[in-house]
Amino acid sequence: MPRKALSGFGVETEVSKQLVVFPEKVVITLRVFNGTRQPVTLNFQEQPPQDIIVKDKEGKEVWKWSHGKFFPTVIPPSVTVTNKRPLVFEQTWDLKDNNGNAVGMGTYMVKGVVRSKPCSLKAATILEIGAKIMK
Repeated sequence: MPRKALSGFGVETEVSKQLVVFPEKVVITLRVFNGTRQPVTLNFQEQPPQDIIVKDKEGKEVWKWSHGKFFPTVIPPSVTVTNKRPLVFEQTWDLKDNNGNAVGMGTYMVKGVVRSKPCSLKAATILEIGAKIMK
């Protein structure tokens, strides 16, 4: 499906499906876009420079992409985002929490974060996890 043109500079978080059923997986995409004519350089200050966090309806973190991962202490190189070259970070979530347990049915907020200078960027979307209906 063709993507709509985005104007301005910012970030968006998308999920491959708005409604998923365990044991399906969902692809989460964090995209920094630049719909302007002026390139924007992001200078990262820490590892990881981007992350994806899933919270339940009470706001409790249930899954974080970086949870339990180790990253090099080297600061990542700067990235220039143009109207032809967005920065895209994509991960697959298996609907399990940080402890490896299946999450329950319900509404979840999926938030993408890019930590950089001159600004940190955040965007969120909603994901519904439902039950499989047996016929």
